[in-house]
Amino acid sequence: MTKNRSKMLIIFLTLILIIGLVASFVSFTYPLSIGGVKYKYSSFVNELVLGSDISEGVMFEYQANLREGADESDYDTLMTSTLTDLRDILESSGFKNSTISRNGDTGIRVEVGGIIDKDDSSEVISLIGSPKQLTFSSSASADDAFMTGEHVSKVEAKQMSNGVETVFYVEITFTDAGYDIISTKSAEIVADSGTFYMLLGDTQIGSSTEAVTTKSLSMSSESFVDMQTTEDYAIQIRTGMLPLELICTYNGEISATSGVRGNVTNPMLYIWIALGIMVVASLVFFVLRYKQIGAMAMFNMLFYIVFGLFFLQSVPLVHINLSGIFAIVLGYIMAIIALTTTLENAKREYARGKKLHTSLHQGINSSLASTITINIMLILAGIVCALMPTMAIQSFGLVTLVLGFVNIFCSQALMRLMINLYLPFNAEDDTKCNFTKEGVNND
Repeated sequence: MTKNRSKMLIIFLTLILIIGLVASFVSFTYPLSIGGVKYKYSSFVNELVLGSDISEGVMFEYQANLREGADESDYDTLMTSTLTDLRDILESSGFKNSTISRNGDTGIRVEVGGIIDKDDSSEVISLIGSPKQLTFSSSASADDAFMTGEHVSKVEAKQMSNGVETVFYVEITFTDAGYDIISTKSAEIVADSGTFYMLLGDTQIGSSTEAVTTKSLSMSSESFVDMQTTEDYAIQIRTGMLPLELICTYNGEISATSGVRGNVTNPMLYIWIALGIMVVASLVFFVLRYKQIGAMAMFNMLFYIVFGLFFLQSVPLVHINLSGIFAIVLGYIMAIIALTTTLENAKREYARGKKLHTSLHQGINSSLASTITINIMLILAGIVCALMPTMAIQSFGLVTLVLGFVNIFCSQALMRLMINLYLPFNAEDDTKCNFTKEGVNND
Protein backbone atom coordinates (compact mmCIF):
# COMPACT_ATOMS: atom_id res chain seq x y z
CA MET A 1 0.00 0.00 0.00
CA THR A 2 1.38 3.42 -0.95
CA LYS A 3 1.72 6.27 1.55
CA ASN A 4 -0.80 8.48 -0.31
CA ARG A 5 -3.39 5.73 -0.47
CA SER A 6 -2.87 4.97 3.21
CA LYS A 7 -3.26 8.65 4.08
CA MET A 8 -6.52 8.91 2.12
CA LEU A 9 -7.92 5.80 3.80
CA ILE A 10 -6.99 7.10 7.27
CA ILE A 11 -8.73 10.42 6.54
CA PHE A 12 -11.80 8.55 5.26
CA LEU A 13 -11.93 6.27 8.31
CA THR A 14 -11.48 9.28 10.59
CA LEU A 15 -14.52 10.96 9.03
CA ILE A 16 -16.51 7.73 9.40
CA LEU A 17 -15.42 7.47 13.04
CA ILE A 18 -16.44 11.07 13.80
CA ILE A 19 -19.86 10.47 12.25
CA GLY A 20 -20.14 7.23 14.21
CA LEU A 21 -19.25 8.89 17.52
CA VAL A 22 -21.78 11.68 16.90
CA ALA A 23 -24.43 9.08 15.99
CA SER A 24 -23.56 7.15 19.14
CA PHE A 25 -23.79 9.95 21.70
CA VAL A 26 -25.56 13.01 20.25
CA SER A 27 -29.34 13.35 19.82
CA PHE A 28 -30.70 16.28 17.82
CA THR A 29 -33.58 17.62 15.75
CA TYR A 30 -32.95 17.73 12.01
CA PRO A 31 -32.59 21.35 10.82
CA LEU A 32 -34.84 20.80 7.78
CA SER A 33 -38.41 19.56 7.85
CA ILE A 34 -39.67 16.75 5.63
CA GLY A 35 -43.25 17.13 4.44
CA GLY A 36 -43.78 19.79 7.09
CA VAL A 37 -42.55 17.47 9.84
CA LYS A 38 -39.40 18.05 11.90
CA TYR A 39 -37.89 14.70 12.79
CA LYS A 40 -35.64 13.99 15.74
CA TYR A 41 -32.54 11.79 15.67
CA SER A 42 -32.01 9.66 18.75
CA SER A 43 -28.43 8.52 19.43
CA PHE A 44 -27.39 4.89 19.84
CA VAL A 45 -27.01 5.46 23.60
CA ASN A 46 -30.55 6.85 23.90
CA GLU A 47 -31.92 3.89 21.94
CA LEU A 48 -30.46 1.31 24.34
CA VAL A 49 -33.25 -0.55 26.10
CA LEU A 50 -32.44 -0.02 29.78
CA GLY A 51 -33.71 -2.18 32.60
CA SER A 52 -35.66 -0.75 35.53
CA ASP A 53 -32.71 -1.47 37.85
CA ILE A 54 -30.60 1.24 36.21
CA SER A 55 -33.15 3.66 34.76
CA GLU A 56 -35.98 5.86 35.97
CA GLY A 57 -39.51 4.79 35.15
CA VAL A 58 -43.22 5.28 35.53
CA MET A 59 -45.67 2.77 37.03
CA PHE A 60 -49.43 2.47 36.64
CA GLU A 61 -51.88 0.15 38.37
CA TYR A 62 -55.36 -0.40 36.95
CA GLN A 63 -58.57 -2.06 37.99
CA ALA A 64 -59.71 -3.93 34.87
CA ASN A 65 -63.50 -4.22 34.61
CA LEU A 66 -65.78 -5.82 32.05
CA ARG A 67 -67.47 -3.37 29.77
CA GLU A 68 -71.25 -3.20 29.69
CA GLY A 69 -72.75 -6.17 27.94
CA ALA A 70 -69.61 -8.34 28.08
CA ASP A 71 -69.81 -11.97 29.19
CA GLU A 72 -68.04 -12.78 32.48
CA SER A 73 -66.87 -16.10 31.07
CA ASP A 74 -64.76 -14.18 28.53
CA TYR A 75 -62.88 -12.20 31.19
CA ASP A 76 -59.56 -14.08 30.94
CA THR A 77 -59.55 -13.83 27.14
CA LEU A 78 -60.32 -10.11 27.29
CA MET A 79 -57.59 -9.65 29.92
CA THR A 80 -55.02 -11.30 27.63
CA SER A 81 -56.08 -9.09 24.72
CA THR A 82 -55.89 -5.97 26.90
CA LEU A 83 -52.36 -6.81 28.06
CA THR A 84 -51.27 -7.40 24.46
CA ASP A 85 -52.85 -4.14 23.23
CA LEU A 86 -51.24 -2.12 26.02
CA ARG A 87 -47.83 -3.58 25.14
CA ASP A 88 -48.32 -2.75 21.45
CA ILE A 89 -49.36 0.82 22.29
CA LEU A 90 -46.24 1.44 24.38
CA GLU A 91 -43.83 -0.20 21.93
CA SER A 92 -45.28 1.68 18.95
CA SER A 93 -44.80 4.89 20.96
CA GLY A 94 -41.09 4.13 21.36
CA PHE A 95 -41.20 2.87 24.95
CA LYS A 96 -39.71 -0.58 24.37
CA ASN A 97 -38.60 -1.10 27.95
CA SER A 98 -42.02 -1.76 29.41
CA THR A 99 -43.40 -4.55 31.57
CA ILE A 100 -47.13 -5.26 31.49
CA SER A 101 -48.43 -7.89 33.87
CA ARG A 102 -51.59 -9.08 35.54
CA ASN A 103 -51.87 -7.84 39.11
CA GLY A 104 -54.07 -10.24 41.03
CA ASP A 105 -57.32 -11.43 39.49
CA THR A 106 -58.67 -8.15 38.16
CA GLY A 107 -55.69 -5.80 38.15
CA ILE A 108 -53.01 -4.76 35.67
CA ARG A 109 -49.60 -3.29 36.46
CA VAL A 110 -47.60 -1.38 33.86
CA GLU A 111 -43.97 -0.39 34.43
CA VAL A 112 -42.23 1.75 31.81
CA GLY A 113 -38.46 2.06 32.20
CA GLY A 114 -35.84 3.98 30.28
CA ILE A 115 -37.45 7.34 31.08
CA ILE A 116 -34.89 9.98 30.10
CA ASP A 117 -36.59 13.22 31.15
CA LYS A 118 -39.86 14.77 32.33
CA ASP A 119 -41.12 14.99 28.74
CA ASP A 120 -40.94 11.20 28.41
CA SER A 121 -42.77 10.77 31.72
CA SER A 122 -45.49 13.22 30.67
CA GLU A 123 -45.88 11.47 27.31
CA VAL A 124 -46.42 8.07 28.91
CA ILE A 125 -48.97 9.54 31.33
CA SER A 126 -50.87 11.23 28.49
CA LEU A 127 -50.90 8.03 26.43
CA ILE A 128 -52.09 5.46 28.98
CA GLY A 129 -52.59 7.36 32.23
CA SER A 130 -56.39 7.43 32.09
CA PRO A 131 -57.83 5.24 29.31
CA LYS A 132 -61.36 6.22 28.30
CA GLN A 133 -63.82 4.23 26.22
CA LEU A 134 -64.18 5.09 22.56
CA THR A 135 -67.85 5.51 21.59
CA PHE A 136 -69.93 6.76 18.67
CA SER A 137 -72.99 8.69 19.78
CA SER A 138 -76.04 10.44 18.38
CA SER A 139 -75.37 13.36 20.71
CA ALA A 140 -72.41 15.02 22.46
CA SER A 141 -72.98 12.70 25.43
CA ALA A 142 -71.71 9.12 25.76
CA ASP A 143 -75.12 8.23 27.25
CA ASP A 144 -76.54 8.15 23.70
CA ALA A 145 -73.78 5.93 22.30
CA PHE A 146 -74.83 3.45 19.61
CA MET A 147 -71.43 1.80 19.05
CA THR A 148 -68.14 1.32 20.94
CA GLY A 149 -64.51 0.85 19.97
CA GLU A 150 -64.86 -2.93 19.86
CA HIS A 151 -66.18 -2.50 16.32
CA VAL A 152 -63.04 -0.62 15.17
CA SER A 153 -60.33 -2.80 13.64
CA LYS A 154 -57.54 -0.25 13.11
CA VAL A 155 -56.56 3.33 13.94
CA GLU A 156 -53.67 4.85 12.00
CA ALA A 157 -52.05 8.30 11.75
CA LYS A 158 -51.51 9.39 8.15
CA GLN A 159 -50.50 12.38 6.09
CA MET A 160 -51.37 13.62 2.62
CA SER A 161 -49.49 16.24 0.60
CA ASN A 162 -50.39 18.07 -2.62
CA GLY A 163 -46.89 19.45 -3.03
CA VAL A 164 -47.77 22.73 -1.35
CA GLU A 165 -49.51 21.77 1.87
CA THR A 166 -49.37 18.68 4.06
CA VAL A 167 -52.48 17.54 5.88
CA PHE A 168 -52.29 15.17 8.85
CA TYR A 169 -55.25 13.01 9.78
CA VAL A 170 -56.31 9.89 11.67
CA GLU A 171 -57.90 7.08 9.70
CA ILE A 172 -60.32 4.79 11.57
CA THR A 173 -61.18 1.47 9.94
CA PHE A 174 -64.30 -0.40 11.06
CA THR A 175 -64.94 -4.11 11.25
CA ASP A 176 -67.66 -5.50 8.97
CA ALA A 177 -70.14 -5.47 11.86
CA GLY A 178 -69.02 -1.99 12.87
CA TYR A 179 -69.47 -0.66 9.34
CA ASP A 180 -72.99 -2.08 9.17
CA ILE A 181 -73.90 -0.37 12.45
CA ILE A 182 -72.37 3.05 11.80
CA SER A 183 -73.43 3.27 8.15
CA THR A 184 -77.04 2.53 9.09
CA LYS A 185 -77.10 4.73 12.20
CA SER A 186 -75.25 7.67 10.64
CA ALA A 187 -77.65 7.64 7.68
CA GLU A 188 -80.60 7.82 10.07
CA ILE A 189 -79.05 10.69 12.04
CA VAL A 190 -78.15 12.67 8.91
CA ALA A 191 -81.65 12.10 7.47
CA ASP A 192 -83.00 13.88 10.56
CA SER A 193 -80.52 16.75 9.98
CA GLY A 194 -78.53 15.63 12.99
CA THR A 195 -74.87 15.12 13.82
CA PHE A 196 -73.14 12.03 15.12
CA TYR A 197 -70.15 12.26 17.44
CA MET A 198 -67.06 10.29 18.34
CA LEU A 199 -66.14 10.46 22.03
CA LEU A 200 -63.32 9.36 24.35
CA GLY A 201 -65.12 9.08 27.64
CA ASP A 202 -67.12 12.33 27.75
CA THR A 203 -64.64 14.24 25.57
CA GLN A 204 -65.66 14.92 21.98
CA ILE A 205 -62.86 14.08 19.54
CA GLY A 206 -64.79 14.29 16.28
CA SER A 207 -68.17 14.85 14.67
CA SER A 208 -69.80 14.60 11.25
CA THR A 209 -73.01 15.64 9.50
CA GLU A 210 -72.44 13.19 6.65
CA ALA A 211 -73.38 9.52 6.56
CA VAL A 212 -70.55 6.98 6.63
CA THR A 213 -70.38 5.21 3.27
CA THR A 214 -66.96 3.52 3.50
CA LYS A 215 -65.27 1.24 6.03
CA SER A 216 -62.70 3.96 6.78
CA LEU A 217 -63.39 7.31 8.43
CA SER A 218 -60.81 10.14 8.25
CA MET A 219 -60.49 12.67 11.07
CA SER A 220 -58.50 15.89 10.76
CA SER A 221 -57.96 18.70 13.24
CA GLU A 222 -56.18 22.04 13.50
CA SER A 223 -54.21 20.53 16.37
CA PHE A 224 -52.63 17.97 14.02
CA VAL A 225 -49.61 20.17 13.31
CA ASP A 226 -47.18 17.31 12.68
CA MET A 227 -47.05 13.54 12.44
CA GLN A 228 -45.96 13.10 16.06
CA THR A 229 -49.02 14.95 17.36
CA THR A 230 -51.26 12.97 15.05
CA GLU A 231 -49.72 9.66 16.13
CA ASP A 232 -50.17 10.56 19.80
CA TYR A 233 -53.83 11.31 19.10
CA ALA A 234 -54.25 7.98 17.30
CA ILE A 235 -52.69 6.15 20.24
CA GLN A 236 -55.08 7.82 22.69
CA ILE A 237 -57.96 6.59 20.52
CA ARG A 238 -56.47 3.08 20.64
CA THR A 239 -56.50 3.17 24.45
CA GLY A 240 -60.26 3.72 24.20
CA MET A 241 -60.57 0.48 22.26
CA LEU A 242 -59.06 -1.76 24.95
CA PRO A 243 -61.25 -4.83 25.57
CA LEU A 244 -61.50 -4.15 29.31
CA GLU A 245 -62.36 -0.86 30.99
CA LEU A 246 -59.24 0.31 32.87
CA ILE A 247 -59.60 2.49 35.94
CA CYS A 248 -56.25 3.91 37.06
CA THR A 249 -55.77 3.31 40.79
CA TYR A 250 -52.10 4.36 41.02
CA ASN A 251 -49.77 6.50 38.94
CA GLY A 252 -46.26 7.37 40.07
CA GLU A 253 -42.58 7.51 39.21
CA ILE A 254 -40.27 4.67 40.14
CA SER A 255 -36.56 4.99 40.82
CA ALA A 256 -33.93 2.64 39.48
CA THR A 257 -33.84 -0.31 41.88
CA SER A 258 -30.04 -0.39 41.97
CA GLY A 259 -30.12 3.32 42.73
CA VAL A 260 -32.50 2.75 45.64
CA ARG A 261 -30.21 0.16 47.20
CA GLY A 262 -27.16 2.31 46.62
CA ASN A 263 -28.84 5.61 47.55
CA VAL A 264 -28.02 6.95 44.08
CA THR A 265 -30.63 9.12 42.37
CA ASN A 266 -29.37 8.48 38.82
CA PRO A 267 -27.23 5.33 38.66
CA MET A 268 -26.80 5.52 34.86
CA LEU A 269 -24.99 8.86 35.19
CA TYR A 270 -22.39 7.30 37.46
CA ILE A 271 -22.19 4.20 35.29
CA TRP A 272 -21.48 6.28 32.17
CA ILE A 273 -18.85 8.30 34.06
CA ALA A 274 -17.14 5.10 35.24
CA LEU A 275 -17.22 3.62 31.73
CA GLY A 276 -15.87 6.90 30.33
CA ILE A 277 -12.95 6.88 32.76
CA MET A 278 -12.18 3.26 31.82
CA VAL A 279 -12.23 4.11 28.10
CA VAL A 280 -9.98 7.17 28.49
CA ALA A 281 -7.54 5.22 30.67
CA SER A 282 -7.30 2.41 28.11
CA LEU A 283 -6.72 4.81 25.22
CA VAL A 284 -3.97 6.64 27.15
CA PHE A 285 -2.40 3.27 28.00
CA PHE A 286 -2.14 2.27 24.33
CA VAL A 287 -0.53 5.56 23.31
CA LEU A 288 1.95 5.67 26.20
CA ARG A 289 3.03 2.05 25.86
CA TYR A 290 3.09 1.63 22.08
CA LYS A 291 3.28 5.22 20.79
CA GLN A 292 2.26 5.44 17.09
CA ILE A 293 1.03 1.88 16.67
CA GLY A 294 -0.75 2.38 20.01
CA ALA A 295 -2.54 5.35 18.45
CA MET A 296 -3.78 3.01 15.72
CA ALA A 297 -4.98 0.62 18.44
CA MET A 298 -6.75 3.57 20.07
CA PHE A 299 -8.36 4.31 16.69
CA ASN A 300 -9.48 0.68 16.60
CA MET A 301 -10.98 0.81 20.10
CA LEU A 302 -13.08 3.86 19.22
CA PHE A 303 -14.52 1.91 16.29
CA TYR A 304 -15.22 -0.95 18.72
CA ILE A 305 -17.28 1.43 20.86
CA VAL A 306 -19.27 2.70 17.86
CA PHE A 307 -19.93 -0.79 16.47
CA GLY A 308 -20.78 -2.12 19.93
CA LEU A 309 -23.34 0.60 20.66
CA PHE A 310 -24.84 0.32 17.18
CA PHE A 311 -25.49 -3.40 17.46
CA LEU A 312 -26.59 -3.27 21.11
CA GLN A 313 -29.36 -0.79 20.22
CA SER A 314 -30.34 -2.39 16.93
CA VAL A 315 -30.34 -6.14 17.63
CA PRO A 316 -33.84 -7.25 18.76
CA LEU A 317 -34.30 -8.47 22.36
CA VAL A 318 -31.05 -6.89 23.62
CA HIS A 319 -31.71 -5.03 26.87
CA ILE A 320 -29.27 -3.50 29.33
CA ASN A 321 -29.71 -4.00 33.04
CA LEU A 322 -27.03 -4.13 35.74
CA SER A 323 -25.75 -7.52 34.57
CA GLY A 324 -25.73 -6.16 31.01
CA ILE A 325 -23.44 -3.35 32.20
CA PHE A 326 -21.10 -6.01 33.63
CA ALA A 327 -21.16 -7.71 30.21
CA ILE A 328 -20.26 -4.39 28.51
CA VAL A 329 -17.31 -3.95 30.89
CA LEU A 330 -16.23 -7.56 30.29
CA GLY A 331 -16.49 -7.11 26.53
CA TYR A 332 -14.40 -3.94 26.59
CA ILE A 333 -11.74 -5.56 28.77
CA MET A 334 -11.58 -8.53 26.37
CA ALA A 335 -11.12 -6.11 23.47
CA ILE A 336 -8.23 -4.41 25.31
CA ILE A 337 -6.65 -7.79 26.09
CA ALA A 338 -6.92 -8.87 22.44
CA LEU A 339 -5.11 -5.77 21.15
CA THR A 340 -2.55 -5.83 23.98
CA THR A 341 -1.80 -9.48 23.18
CA THR A 342 -1.26 -8.60 19.51
CA LEU A 343 1.10 -5.70 20.27
CA GLU A 344 3.01 -7.56 23.00
CA ASN A 345 3.52 -10.50 20.63
CA ALA A 346 4.80 -8.10 17.99
CA LYS A 347 7.10 -6.48 20.55
CA ARG A 348 8.59 -9.86 21.46
CA GLU A 349 9.07 -10.81 17.80
CA TYR A 350 10.91 -7.54 17.20
CA ALA A 351 13.10 -8.06 20.27
CA ARG A 352 14.16 -11.42 18.81
CA GLY A 353 15.51 -9.77 15.69
CA LYS A 354 12.55 -9.57 13.30
CA LYS A 355 11.92 -6.41 11.29
CA LEU A 356 9.20 -4.06 12.45
CA HIS A 357 6.69 -4.78 9.66
CA THR A 358 7.25 -8.53 10.03
CA SER A 359 6.85 -8.33 13.80
CA LEU A 360 3.53 -6.51 13.56
CA HIS A 361 2.11 -9.01 11.06
CA GLN A 362 3.32 -11.98 13.09
CA GLY A 363 1.99 -10.39 16.27
CA ILE A 364 -1.57 -10.27 14.99
CA ASN A 365 -1.30 -13.70 13.34
CA SER A 366 -0.13 -15.27 16.60
CA SER A 367 -3.07 -13.77 18.52
CA LEU A 368 -5.67 -15.03 16.01
CA ALA A 369 -6.27 -18.45 17.59
CA SER A 370 -6.49 -17.22 21.19
CA THR A 371 -8.75 -14.27 20.31
CA ILE A 372 -11.19 -16.38 18.30
CA THR A 373 -11.19 -19.22 20.84
CA ILE A 374 -11.89 -16.98 23.84
CA ASN A 375 -14.60 -14.98 22.07
CA ILE A 376 -16.30 -18.06 20.62
CA MET A 377 -16.47 -19.47 24.14
CA LEU A 378 -18.00 -16.20 25.34
CA ILE A 379 -20.47 -16.24 22.45
CA LEU A 380 -21.53 -19.80 23.30
CA ALA A 381 -21.89 -18.84 26.97
CA GLY A 382 -23.91 -15.84 25.85
CA ILE A 383 -26.28 -18.05 23.86
CA VAL A 384 -26.82 -20.29 26.88
CA CYS A 385 -27.48 -17.29 29.16
CA ALA A 386 -29.81 -15.70 26.60
CA LEU A 387 -32.02 -18.80 26.72
CA MET A 388 -32.42 -18.60 30.49
CA PRO A 389 -35.79 -17.39 31.84
CA THR A 390 -34.26 -14.83 34.22
CA MET A 391 -34.12 -11.32 32.75
CA ALA A 392 -30.79 -10.45 34.39
CA ILE A 393 -29.07 -13.54 32.98
CA GLN A 394 -30.63 -12.92 29.56
CA SER A 395 -29.22 -9.39 29.49
CA PHE A 396 -25.71 -10.61 30.31
CA GLY A 397 -25.96 -13.32 27.66
CA LEU A 398 -27.30 -11.14 24.86
CA VAL A 399 -24.76 -8.36 25.45
CA THR A 400 -21.91 -10.88 25.63
CA LEU A 401 -23.14 -12.55 22.45
CA VAL A 402 -23.19 -9.26 20.50
CA LEU A 403 -19.88 -7.92 21.79
CA GLY A 404 -18.14 -11.25 21.19
CA PHE A 405 -18.69 -10.92 17.44
CA VAL A 406 -17.75 -7.22 17.50
CA ASN A 407 -14.50 -8.05 19.31
CA ILE A 408 -13.50 -10.71 16.79
CA PHE A 409 -14.06 -8.29 13.91
CA CYS A 410 -12.28 -5.31 15.50
CA SER A 411 -9.32 -7.15 17.04
CA GLN A 412 -8.52 -9.20 13.94
CA ALA A 413 -10.02 -7.78 10.73
CA LEU A 414 -10.01 -4.08 11.62
CA MET A 415 -6.65 -4.14 13.46
CA ARG A 416 -5.02 -5.83 10.46
CA LEU A 417 -6.23 -2.92 8.37
CA MET A 418 -4.85 -0.46 10.94
CA ILE A 419 -1.43 -2.14 10.79
CA ASN A 420 -1.43 -2.07 6.99
CA LEU A 421 -2.37 1.61 7.03
CA TYR A 422 0.44 2.42 9.48
CA LEU A 423 3.35 0.55 7.85
CA PRO A 424 3.71 2.84 4.76
CA PHE A 425 4.56 5.66 7.20
CA ASN A 426 6.92 3.61 9.35
CA ALA A 427 8.19 0.15 8.50
CA GLU A 428 11.59 0.30 10.27
CA ASP A 429 11.82 2.85 13.12
CA ASP A 430 11.25 0.92 16.35
CA THR A 431 11.40 4.02 18.58
CA LYS A 432 8.08 5.26 17.12
CA CYS A 433 6.43 2.09 18.46
CA ASN A 434 8.43 1.85 21.69
CA PHE A 435 9.92 -1.47 20.49
CA THR A 436 13.52 -2.49 21.29
CA LYS A 437 15.92 -5.25 20.28
CA GLU A 438 17.13 -7.59 23.00
CA GLY A 439 20.17 -6.15 24.72
CA VAL A 440 19.67 -2.72 23.11
CA ASN A 441 18.80 0.41 25.08
CA ASN A 442 17.09 3.05 22.92
CA ASP A 443 17.11 5.77 25.61
